Amino acid sequence: NIPVTEYMAPSIRSAVAASTLYQTEPLLNSTTAQPLPFSTRLFQNSVESDKLILSLVSRNATTPDIVLQVNVPTFYAGLMAFVGWFFFALFGGIGLAAMPMDLILSFTNRPRHMTPEEFAEAQLSIQERVNEMVDIGEQVKREREEKEKTGQTSGGFGSFFSLEKRKEASSERKTMKEFKAAVYLLEKDVEDFQACSASYEKYNPLLPYINLLLGICAFILSALWVLHVALYVLPNRPLSSFLNSYFEWFDLWFPLFGVLSVALFTVYL
Repeated sequence: NIPVTEYMAPSIRSAVAASTLYQTEPLLNSTTAQPLPFSTRLFQNSVESDKLILSLVSRNATTPDIVLQVNVPTFYAGLMAFVGWFFFALFGGIGLAAMPMDLILSFTNRPRHMTPEEFAEAQLSIQERVNEMVDIGEQVKREREEKEKTGQTSGGFGSFFSLEKRKEASSERKTMKEFKAAVYLLEKDVEDFQACSASYEKYNPLLPYINLLLGICAFILSALWVLHVALYVLPNRPLSSFLNSYFEWFDLWFPLFGVLSVALFTVYL
């Protein structure tokens, strides 16, 4: 059921009888003398007779419902669109801030030229971290094997009612998350080190600058979207049409640029 609001207006016959019927000539093309497409610019300003007709329009006090019958594919398409809006609001909001930041950080953290002393120190540091991660991984593996042999594993339905086992399981999960985070950072550092040493021929030094340019463009697009939401979407009465006015102006100036602008903002979001 779709709730609708009904408005009652006078008929065309009574409206014409109450006022003068205005008629305007269509605008013609100066070259071909063909009528131009209809545009809202052809509307004339409201006069007293228009105000009189508007005063006769009344709102229906009841709010009837319209029952709309749809087939199964249309229903599921609408359902997925409804559910997708929540994921879109979540991940789209995160991406508006994360994408420009990731692109700019890829420039600030780009590989730099190192002296032989700095290269040797970086290589030694990575080797020490690798050995440390291997030792920690083997220790965690031995502890798990010992718990499995003694039957002290923290899993299972019975551990849910034991406060001590729940704390132990929480501590294990925390340790594993920290271990995985450390391994991930080590892998990133190894990739950067390889880009400076063994794989330096395959590394493109222009890539960080391209990421910086894309990051600045992404930051501008994100800022414009945030301003548009704050000025047009959130207020009950929009403070400004903002991007809508920009798209309309671009469409009047050069229609192709207007379409490309809408596509750019939509694809980015």
